[in-house]
Amino acid sequence: VSLTAGSFAKAGVLAFGVTVAAACIPAWEAMRTTPAVNATRSRAEGEVRRRHSRLLIWGTASWCAAAVILLLSGHSIVAGFGALFMIIMGFALVTPAVMVILLKWFAPILFRHLGVVGRMASRGVLSSLSRTQVAVAALAIAVSAVVGVSVMISSFRGSVEHWLNNFLRADIYVAQQQSHQASGIDRDLIGDIALLPEVANVSTGRWVTLQDETGFIQLYAAGLDRTAFRSYQLVHRENDAVWPRFSRHESVIISEPYAYRHDLLVGDDIVLPTDSGEKAFEISGVFYDYGSDQGIVVMHRSIYDRHWNDPVVSSFALYLTEQADPEAFVDRLKQNPLINRTLRARSNRTVRERSLQIFDRTFTITDILRLLAVIIAVVGILSALTAIQLERAKEFAVLRATGLTPRQLWGLITAESGLMGLIAGFIACPLGLVTAWVLIFIINRRSFGWSMELSFNVEPWITALVLSIVAALAAGLYPALRMAATPPANALRYE
Repeated sequence: VSLTAGSFAKAGVLAFGVTVAAACIPAWEAMRTTPAVNATRSRAEGEVRRRHSRLLIWGTASWCAAAVILLLSGHSIVAGFGALFMIIMGFALVTPAVMVILLKWFAPILFRHLGVVGRMASRGVLSSLSRTQVAVAALAIAVSAVVGVSVMISSFRGSVEHWLNNFLRADIYVAQQQSHQASGIDRDLIGDIALLPEVANVSTGRWVTLQDETGFIQLYAAGLDRTAFRSYQLVHRENDAVWPRFSRHESVIISEPYAYRHDLLVGDDIVLPTDSGEKAFEISGVFYDYGSDQGIVVMHRSIYDRHWNDPVVSSFALYLTEQADPEAFVDRLKQNPLINRTLRARSNRTVRERSLQIFDRTFTITDILRLLAVIIAVVGILSALTAIQLERAKEFAVLRATGLTPRQLWGLITAESGLMGLIAGFIACPLGLVTAWVLIFIINRRSFGWSMELSFNVEPWITALVLSIVAALAAGLYPALRMAATPPANALRYE
């Protein structure tokens, strides 16, 4: 754990700056407003409701600005995050207008099922729009972050799983242990294993790190045949059409991240430093790869041997016959002391399962971050509801004095909380989907060069609605119990 003064300074400046910025607008309004208006809450609320049409225009303008930024920013990651911020800000600005529309729709439904208390709940949320709009927007943004990140992770996992299922076509993979990487694998050992009756085919690989003026290049020399070559999922090209040029000519295929970071296309040339000097190789294909964010270059072993005096083999893959059991064959290989001491052998299933386990562990931290976002939003809802209950203490006391029971008062406040959560859920659903789209096609693309398919189903929508309502009800529980237990006489004497 590294704790630096710079990190604390950034956090302090950010917290102070955001707090002061958030206070500027209400401070300016308070300074310009006469004391009589300040004392009349209804006039202030009326001004807020008249202002929501202007906020709707500003929200639409924020979305348009985000679209322009995404179109003109090229590969800039900072611009991508800036556009995402503008999109979220646009949703926050249109929240009041959306609330007014949804409250009009929900009012007859609540009256039909909850009676007068339901109608009072919808009007209560609308009459305190200056406070409820901020709480609803905060909850909607927090829940949308949960939905957006969840959709992004599920889409990413689905893409990685599909890639693994296609890329890992061999039955067994054998590689060097870390401490033996420089020596290579004995070719006689590979030949002896290839002669075993369970082995149908063998492919070899050699990892090399090259360096030129642009930096480091990860080169993989693949000794494989046409069938094994099909494990590389090419972008917009067929493997069989690329294979003749890849296996016989001065040609390579590059991973999608490498092509994205270096602005390379099929047909372009890539210059590599060989043992005899720099040599240009034609790019015959681009393939999907999630194993490296910097990208790799793949060359056929026969082409590699022409330009590098390097007979070393770093790894090899075994394709077994249909009758062979991969797990049992791995156990047999591990019984060989030489193999068990210098090499590691893994079956196709083991490699796939461990890869997905690593993927899931990588994103475990996002569960904590999403939980923190929801907790912060719940605190915002709690603060808003508590302030509303303090302001409406006399109103509730009058209702109690005229016959409203503590249970009905508790139901009224709970209905208002649930209604705010429901509205936040309706706003969070489209915002979460847009957030996921930006994360998948803009942020991840510009950060790592990976392309993914957007995988979406109804589960995130249901999660958003349920999470919003539950969070709002949890936040409104304390104010509801507090106001229901307050004697009407004490509340009427409140000044």
